[in-house]
Amino acid sequence: MVDEIFNLLMIFFKNDAVKASLWLKTPNPLLGGVTPGSLIVNSKSKRLLKFIKNQLSKNERNNKND
Repeated sequence: MVDEIFNLLMIFFKNDAVKASLWLKTPNPLLGGVTPGSLIVNSKSKRLLKFIKNQLSKNERNNKND
């Protein structure tokens, strides 16, 4: 599951591992103010994966409407 999360982040951040790493370490208000990385550490990877997939889907829909 962690591999899938990382792969999706690489797609979103266009293979920029630095940006993906920063995102994982930055508190996210849409995740209740916790860092995405902390969800992985605390065995909540499934929740994070669902969040990322939902955000990518929203982003894709917004790009189609532009």
